[in-house]
Amino acid sequence: MSALLAEHVKDVYVRLGHPELLNRCRNVKTQNPNETLHSVVWNKCPKTGFVGLTRVLAATCVAVAEFNQGVESTVARTFDVMGMTTGRQTRLSAAKADARRLEKSRQQVKDSTREARHAKAVTRAHAQDSDYDTGAF
Repeated sequence: MSALLAEHVKDVYVRLGHPELLNRCRNVKTQNPNETLHSVVWNKCPKTGFVGLTRVLAATCVAVAEFNQGVESTVARTFDVMGMTTGRQTRLSAAKADARRLEKSRQQVKDSTREARHAKAVTRAHAQDSDYDTGAF
């Protein structure tokens, strides 16, 4: 099972590490999906303390499922595999999480938001470039 999981995760990382995508990210033209996935993984399994490989793998599996299919679908499938049914509150909570994620995504793709992020990133990049002087240490 872990070899199969590793293969699927590797495929995701290969796609996210494609030079064309990385070049667009370097030019501040898109958010790096890899960072978004990492955020979901580390929210499930914080790096603040030691955890075993099993927990990291479980967090990665759940994060990838939620990232690709949404919380509601992931919860429903997980409960189904365990032979359980989801309760009303569980379904409502999962649906709300998906709705929040979609609204945040819609907000981020608005032209005004995108332009503001781009301007901020360019300003930050110029500030970092101008702070460096050769031999100034």
